[in-house]
Amino acid sequence: MAFNFKNNEEFVQALKTDTALQNEIKTDPVATMNDKVNIQEAELPNTPIYRMLVIALMLTVLIIVIGLLIMALTGMADKNQNVLTIFTAIASTAIGALAGVLMPVQKKG
Repeated sequence: MAFNFKNNEEFVQALKTDTALQNEIKTDPVATMNDKVNIQEAELPNTPIYRMLVIALMLTVLIIVIGLLIMALTGMADKNQNVLTIFTAIASTAIGALAGVLMPVQKKG
């Protein structure tokens, strides 16, 4: 009998209550985990809105990095410290948002 759990909490609950599963884990934990337990991994959404969001965030970071490089090479960075600070803040925020969007989340229940 194979068990399918949506998250780790379901696995822990089944392990607390199911004596057959407890005995199998005690005898051979690696084989039992490989054969009987299948914890489903969270999937990233594959929708057009999600793709557009990821592309927009990536383009934002890319454009700002290119802009900062151009400012550094032409010497404009020395004159415009406020613009440099704003660009850096926007790029940092876009990178954080991109990391948050790309991180899969396991849903409870």
